Amino acid sequence: MDQFKPEVYGVNAPVVSTQPMQQPSAHVMVQQPPPAYPARNWSSGTFDCMDDVPICLFGWFCGLCLACKVSGDMGESMCVPCCLPLPVAILRTKWRTEHNIQGTIMDDCVMSTFCGACSLCQLARDVKIVQRN
Repeated sequence: MDQFKPEVYGVNAPVVSTQPMQQPSAHVMVQQPPPAYPARNWSSGTFDCMDDVPICLFGWFCGLCLACKVSGDMGESMCVPCCLPLPVAILRTKWRTEHNIQGTIMDDCVMSTFCGACSLCQLARDVKIVQRN
């Protein structure tokens, strides 16, 4: 008959003096994994304008129009080259970081300042090659 004793609740219940707790765990620091792909170079050199003659001519005779086209091809507003200072540097930096191309922001600024047409044509060629693939 003792096997059917009711559970004790209420006033005569045993007192719980400690709450169950989770044991502290050791924190493991994991290193950031390296990038999946190593940084690549531009698909063509800065002064390889003759690799794509139409882009070369477009950039030389109507650089602003080419910059607007490249901006649109990159998914940006075509007004970026008309509204921002150093638009080629901004577009190069965006493209370079999105597509894991070697270089720095300073490289982009210097190239777009002193070799603006050639650096714009280089960007246009790279955008064209990446979008074709």
